[in-house]
Amino acid sequence: MRQSPLVLIANATDHTISAYALRDDVLEPLATTPLPGSCSTFAVDAARDLVYAGVKGDPPAVLTLRLDRTSGVLTEIARRAAPAAPTYLTLTPDGGLLLGASYSGHWGGVWPVADGRLGAPADHVSFPRLHCVTVSGDARHAYFVSLGDDLVAQYDLAPDGGLTPLDPPTVAAPAGSGPRHLILDAAGRAAYLITEFSGEVVQLARDAAGRLAPVQAATIFDPDAGLQRSRLGADPRAENLIWGADVHLAGGGRFVLASERTAGTIATLAVDADGGLGALVALRATEAQPRGFAVTADGSRVVVVGELATDAALYRVEDDGSLSDLHHVDAGRGANWVRVLEPTRPAERTATASGEPAATEPDLARPALQQAGDAIIVVNTRGIIREWNDTCVALFGFTAEQALGQDVKLIIPERLRDAHDRGFLAAMEAGHLRSDGRPRRTKGLTADGGTVYVTMSFAVVNDDEDAVRPAIGSVAVARTDPERPAH
Repeated sequence: MRQSPLVLIANATDHTISAYALRDDVLEPLATTPLPGSCSTFAVDAARDLVYAGVKGDPPAVLTLRLDRTSGVLTEIARRAAPAAPTYLTLTPDGGLLLGASYSGHWGGVWPVADGRLGAPADHVSFPRLHCVTVSGDARHAYFVSLGDDLVAQYDLAPDGGLTPLDPPTVAAPAGSGPRHLILDAAGRAAYLITEFSGEVVQLARDAAGRLAPVQAATIFDPDAGLQRSRLGADPRAENLIWGADVHLAGGGRFVLASERTAGTIATLAVDADGGLGALVALRATEAQPRGFAVTADGSRVVVVGELATDAALYRVEDDGSLSDLHHVDAGRGANWVRVLEPTRPAERTATASGEPAATEPDLARPALQQAGDAIIVVNTRGIIREWNDTCVALFGFTAEQALGQDVKLIIPERLRDAHDRGFLAAMEAGHLRSDGRPRRTKGLTADGGTVYVTMSFAVVNDDEDAVRPAIGSVAVARTDPERPAH
């Protein structure tokens, strides 16, 4: 039986985190864990089943909670007092550093993590109304968003958590816009910043040194709602003001989704192949005051909660970027933060020659795939990357965090993409390749903007139980072409 993704939701008013299984497009409640204070943010180390939750209190703290994926129960294993109540928490991809931002404390910092326990902050920064901190996929850079100063502060991030300002040290957001949350695309070449007061998503370019530069902006609020520009200290609901909140990529990076709380909407902006923002293609009425939402790793499903709602909504991302209603489920009061955990592979049970069950053994498939000497890429029938082993990282430069959930065209040169699409779609429809499957020489894109020549073989992965549409994805195996160096 296949494991299901888990959805975790923080309910700030109830002082709880609720866990749900996402099965067959239904959110099934598992457990709700009480916390010692109100929680509006947490970060998840999925590889270790650990959740780091920021809670308000005297003093405020970061709790380390161990997740039981079967029951959904969270158990506290450690606690660290925080200099200020965390508003946003995030981890480096290896789980070795936890970064936090505090809106009320005007503080941002980095904690080293060992065995789920936080050490003393390795470094910290101070800006007015810090609302978000984001880490690059290679863990080399950190970005702190200051709503109070209308800027993003950008830093080199050392392995020990030290922060060194880049040149320039800050990037200005539009004056009075109230920058709030920042995300990076899979390639790490574009960033998207949502503003609270002006209701925009600002696209920024990111260079090889990690420096951001504004490119363009697009509005995300309902033009028919009569909303006016907001300001610090205003009551957006009482005055019918713009109240931007959260932002995420969806649909394999083809769309930016952004929430606005006063009118209660999720906007969909188109994203072109170069990361540029396009038109507002859809606007979905959703839960009341949608402060937080999350997108599944494959970009196809969205879970939205509202601070004034009592349920959570599950949507499907359609090909045109619109959101279709799938399911609603009861949620706690003040729900405001959502994260999705993709399934891990369970341990396998083997049998002796006599047929008796043997002792449970570790799952060999996952480590074998990750440690294979060749780059192994597994994609689903829509071309979304579902497996990306360690050799892929070495060969193409994209980390697993950057690649998983993205379209495989991430590594395919532009001139080859049309041919790839035609061949891939035909193979998924037929359940087999038209070619002989022998290794072929081709060129791939690398994370630093270069290319690498590889020899690559392909195979269609079939579901033996489905005779009509047997294909469930494909696997590619690649290695460096010794006759053609990367450049």
